Amino acid sequence: MSPLRREPEDLSQAPWPEASRRVACAVSIYSTLVEPERLESAEGEDMAERWAAKHHVLALDMRERGTAKKDIPDVAWAMLLSDLKHEIAEAAMGARVSVADAMKWLENDALNDLAGMPYLARHYELIRQRLSNADDRWEGNDLTDVNFLACAAGYADVVVGEKKMSEYLRRAEARAPVGASVYRMLPDAVVGLEAFSVSGH
Repeated sequence: MSPLRREPEDLSQAPWPEASRRVACAVSIYSTLVEPERLESAEGEDMAERWAAKHHVLALDMRERGTAKKDIPDVAWAMLLSDLKHEIAEAAMGARVSVADAMKWLENDALNDLAGMPYLARHYELIRQRLSNADDRWEGNDLTDVNFLACAAGYADVVVGEKKMSEYLRRAEARAPVGASVYRMLPDAVVGLEAFSVSGH
């Protein structure tokens, strides 16, 4: 072998896993504590308010019509598909899936497949739970909470959220893949993080 060339190192061996964990930890702490300047977007805020109003009106309408509890999951599924229609179309085109096959997947397998996805399973459950409670008023910032907290709860180790969203996320755990430990208070989350550290995660 040329002295200028080296065999690639096995990154699964020490010290690389530990180095990777430490870098990820440092980046996470930095990203949390050094919050970037907020970007104001009137268009984005208006879109979020319209999204929230649409869901709130739907929840009220279902209560007034006496929609059966067993039918609410189907309504939540339709709302989620509406939100994700562009992403689903882009993914199908990127994978060169025909329109017929994509429609067949949506009709027969999509909901079951979604249940195995840490983020989307929680996203769906948050929508379903909230549509079941018409007294829970939707706000524009719920769009951010539903998306980012559901994603964090699906893939992180520890998530901290305000009381209402934390409760919804905990309820979603029974119907979603294993995800983060969810806390309402930062001191409790610190204890949770220490437990992960002791256990070697």
